[in-house]
Amino acid sequence: VGAPISGSVVAIDSKGKMSTAVNTGAGGAFTVDVAGMTAPFFLSITGSSGGRQVTLNSIATAAGQTVNITPLTDLIVSTASGQPGGTALAAVCAPVANTVSAACTSALANAATQQRLDAAVAAVVAMIKPINTGNTNPLTGAFVANGTGMDAVLDQILIAPAEAQGAMATVTLIATNSALGSVTLPAAAGGAPTIPAATPPSDADLAKATAAATVLPEIRACLASLSALYPKTGFVVPSAAAVSPFIDSAFNMGAAVGKAEILAALTSADQAAHAGLTIEALGLAGVDMQPLSSGEIATLTSTSSTSTTRVADFIGNRPGAGATAIAFTS
Repeated sequence: VGAPISGSVVAIDSKGKMSTAVNTGAGGAFTVDVAGMTAPFFLSITGSSGGRQVTLNSIATAAGQTVNITPLTDLIVSTASGQPGGTALAAVCAPVANTVSAACTSALANAATQQRLDAAVAAVVAMIKPINTGNTNPLTGAFVANGTGMDAVLDQILIAPAEAQGAMATVTLIATNSALGSVTLPAAAGGAPTIPAATPPSDADLAKATAAATVLPEIRACLASLSALYPKTGFVVPSAAAVSPFIDSAFNMGAAVGKAEILAALTSADQAAHAGLTIEALGLAGVDMQPLSSGEIATLTSTSSTSTTRVADFIGNRPGAGATAIAFTS
């Protein structure tokens, strides 16, 4: 989502021994001490990114390696182990009375089998190849959370994990809502997953994804400049002249909330103008925010529509939805 994970990382070795947990640094980097432990290792992080709680996993085959923990590495671990990753795997590997379950070490043994791990990495590499212009290895290639390289790849895709045996995990290009690849887990843990050939995006879809990857850092830089008007120390309510250039006259946040109302809120200490105010673009949102068609309006306003139908949910489920929206926070 355009932000590193702030959280705690642990390693579990092949004998079920768990390392001391370590916190990630400001940029998401971590170093885990595995002295006295036996490779290979599961790596697991629990934390938050962009306001969302996340649990992701990865794998290291030896000490001293640079290893990433991202939604892509979680998919690699899930594929290689033949079972759900994320919170499901973290739950399997959670120690009870300081003892890690045999199911956890068995999953690690499966995931670390060279043939299975190589096949899982190769499958994920093939899925992201069209947008991974730097050919960075998603598991072991070092990168920085700065919107470039592998970080830009992560910004452009949505990984929907397989949350149960037999379920399918998918990798989607957010800008066009087009599938790049999938993995279907086996019915029983440890079995062989089904990995169809990756689906390269069309030239048109790739052009949209490239444009999105270019504009997203620009949007973040623009909003960082806006947020700089609200420092945590030495804060003075900014003037309308200072804030106005950041708000397009056509921008609105709903009925009767246009530029004038937003500008008033951002320049009033009684409303949004306070020290440390931060407005960030988390990333591309997989919803189609084009105006509703007459048919869609009729559906939403018909007497058969339930009172719980929300426009946001309706738009999010539009067929062929593409990312014409940006997700914001703070």
